[in-house]
Amino acid sequence: MTKEVYKLINRKTSLYLRISIVIFIFSIFLLVTIILEGTDQYFKFSGQFIENKNTHVIQVTLKKYGNKFRGLVLADEKEIKELLRNNLKNIKFDIIKHYQIPFGTVDETGYVYFINGLSGNGKVLLGIDDDFKKNGIGYTLHTSKEGIKTLNIPVITVNNGNMQSSNIFKVSLFVRRIDAKKCFLRIFDPTPQQATDLYVNEQTFRNIQKKMFNISDYSSKTLGNDSKFQEVNDIYVYVYDITKVEEVASILERYGYQTRYILKAFDNFGSTFNSIILSNFITVFIVFIFSIFNLLFAFYLFLRLQQRDIGILFHYGFSIREIYDIYSYSINRIFIKVMLLTFVYIGVAGIIFLSKNRLVTLLLVELIFTLLLFSINTFVRRIILCNFVKKSPIELINAGKEFK
Repeated sequence: MTKEVYKLINRKTSLYLRISIVIFIFSIFLLVTIILEGTDQYFKFSGQFIENKNTHVIQVTLKKYGNKFRGLVLADEKEIKELLRNNLKNIKFDIIKHYQIPFGTVDETGYVYFINGLSGNGKVLLGIDDDFKKNGIGYTLHTSKEGIKTLNIPVITVNNGNMQSSNIFKVSLFVRRIDAKKCFLRIFDPTPQQATDLYVNEQTFRNIQKKMFNISDYSSKTLGNDSKFQEVNDIYVYVYDITKVEEVASILERYGYQTRYILKAFDNFGSTFNSIILSNFITVFIVFIFSIFNLLFAFYLFLRLQQRDIGILFHYGFSIREIYDIYSYSINRIFIKVMLLTFVYIGVAGIIFLSKNRLVTLLLVELIFTLLLFSINTFVRRIILCNFVKKSPIELINAGKEFK
């Protein structure tokens, strides 16, 4: 008897309810598509921009005095550290100085290298995992074979401000290639010369410079204000917290330093990206909310149309609980079908749209929609259905006739 009642209820499901269910399923598919595609775009954007270490780097190139700019000197490192520590609390950063010998040096094959020195955590700029503190190692973007290169470096003498050389000394460096895609210096200074730039740590650079200028140490007493020893090509500030990059750059610019950083170039891009994702999500979410209310209204009309049948079931001796279970079973079957279709679509859409973090994202989206469908199902059964089955048989039969 109960099975026959189930079949009868399914046959009497209104066309409006069926159409509302189809619209609801379509809105779910649309929302899932937007969520998964937006999530994938975010992961790509995050991987290529937000999580990239180059977005943490600020290049300082010049210092402004009045209306004029000057090149950087060693003293600027101390000044930059003091500025950041005095203006920002608990800021974590690294200072990397970049030096360069202003002329090329030739190896035993005749190939010309421009020697660059990087201080501190210079490996961040080169995109390498090696121990950058090891002396005697040079890193280059040049495609020649790795190995020991012997460089012929001139011994410089300065007379009346003019540099002269009549002797050379040899320096052997173990040269390693670096990945151009990971080298941040290529982004900040994309010049043809980079193919021959050779990067060494600060100690190696200083050792070469000592022999070049025939000096014993780098104390302020020995160097004085001689520009050839005090000059720094660039200073790079690596900010660990990406949210502080713009604030750090703003402070440096306020005190006369000229800065360049990747985050500045992507400000508009990032805000546009977020706006597009947000606007698409809001539009589809509004459609989804409308479809939910439409579905609830469709169930309400369907059960209202069933009032006469519910009253007849009371007349045949069915209890409130039995009638509730009969209609609840039918409603559950509808939602189970919707849930299965949703799960299948989420899986297929995940394969199509997601390129990384696929499993975690799919499980999270499926959990969200499971809870959502369960909540709607519970509302239909516990609120709408209960409101009808609690009425008296006569009230249900009369209301059913009036509604028809």
